[in-house]
Amino acid sequence: MLGEQQVRLIVLDDLQHIVDRSSDRILFDASEAIKEVLIDYPVSVLCAGLADSMRVIKSNEQLSRRYMATVHIKRFNWRSVRSRRSFVRVLGAFEHTLDSYDLPELQSEEVAYRFFIATGGIMDFVSKIFLFAATIAEARRSKVIGFEIFHEAWRRAFLHSECGDAPFANDFVIGENQEEQLKRALSINLPPPRQRLRKDKAKSRLQEIGL
Repeated sequence: MLGEQQVRLIVLDDLQHIVDRSSDRILFDASEAIKEVLIDYPVSVLCAGLADSMRVIKSNEQLSRRYMATVHIKRFNWRSVRSRRSFVRVLGAFEHTLDSYDLPELQSEEVAYRFFIATGGIMDFVSKIFLFAATIAEARRSKVIGFEIFHEAWRRAFLHSECGDAPFANDFVIGENQEEQLKRALSINLPPPRQRLRKDKAKSRLQEIGL
């Protein structure tokens, strides 16, 4: 089928779901399937996902030899001047894309900081806010996207439940408890800690079954 459709690129998104978090086990059959596609068809395979995705590749020696390169897209960090400037440039790109709307000065430090607190510097969340904002503006037949619309877009993206701040609200104070604001923002979307069995508990359970 791949040959008949002249497929040249296969994208496997959210590859980390192949990893069984509860037992830290890799589903070897899935990695074998990826390897067989690479062997049997003249296609490229792009795997995307969280950091755990690399364990899918590394779990299979033959698949590991076939992958070419890894690109890590990390969250932006407001505390790093270089990363902060890159984040501002990203907002500038969105501003250029939405040039038919009247927007706040997205590349100003104040507005950029609000977006960072709203998203934790995660690109996917930035995109979602702009997507919802454009959708809301279109529904209202408005050519103005201000903080009120960005606030509603942020609420629809459900980020407020993770961050605890409302960075697009009128009463949001920039610079007040900044370290706490940044700490909460950088905790957005962090993976839950893995449950590891403590050695003393493991020993007691072995003793329970007489081993």
